[in-house]
Amino acid sequence: MRGLERIRKMQEDMQRRELQAAMSAVAEVSSALKQDSEAVQNAGLVRRAALERGDRKEWLLAEAQSEVARANMEKLTPLLARREAAVPAAMARFLSCRLEHEQTKVLAEAAQREVAMDQARRDQAAADEWVLSRWSIVKGR
Repeated sequence: MRGLERIRKMQEDMQRRELQAAMSAVAEVSSALKQDSEAVQNAGLVRRAALERGDRKEWLLAEAQSEVARANMEKLTPLLARREAAVPAAMARFLSCRLEHEQTKVLAEAAQREVAMDQARRDQAAADEWVLSRWSIVKGR
C-alpha cells in the first residue's frame, strides 16, 4: 500500500505541476495582451501629441508601434482562449488525481491500523496463553 500511495503522490505532484504550467501560460499571454493594449493606448497619446506639434516622423513611428501591438493582440487573443480552455481540463485531472491520492492514503492508513490491531491481538493472545500456562503450572503444584 505504501508503494501505491507514493505512486499516487507522484501523480498528484505531476498533475499539480501541469496545472501550474497551464495557469502560468494563461498569465503569460494575459500579461502580453495587457502590455500590447497599453502600447496601443500610449501610441495613441504619442500620435495625438505628434499631430499637435506637427511631427510627422514621430506620428508615423507611433502609428507603426500601434499597428504592431494590434497585430500582436490579434495573434494572442486566440492563443489566450486556447490556453484558458486548457485550464479546466488540467484542474479536473489534478482534482481527480488528488482525490485518488487521498483515497489511497485513507486505505493505506486503514490497512496499517488493521495490521497494528492484528499484532495487538496476537500479542494479547500470547500474553493470555502465557498467563494461562503459568496459572496451570501454579494450580498444578
